[in-house]
Amino acid sequence: MSAAENAHVPGITASALSQHLRQMKNAGILDSEKQGMNVIYRSKDERIVALIDVIKENYCNSSAANT
Repeated sequence: MSAAENAHVPGITASALSQHLRQMKNAGILDSEKQGMNVIYRSKDERIVALIDVIKENYCNSSAANT
């Protein structure tokens, strides 16, 4: 994810989000890779990735939302 891709997060500016992501990188929570003018952030902990996948599957799937 990049801050620009997540600029739609309500209540936070892209600049503030970028600063939070950078702080999480500095704390060792995230890894980053520069791609052109964007910085792409990824979780360093596969357990977090698995948790997010479960949340997406159960709460963001259109069929789950209809139950």
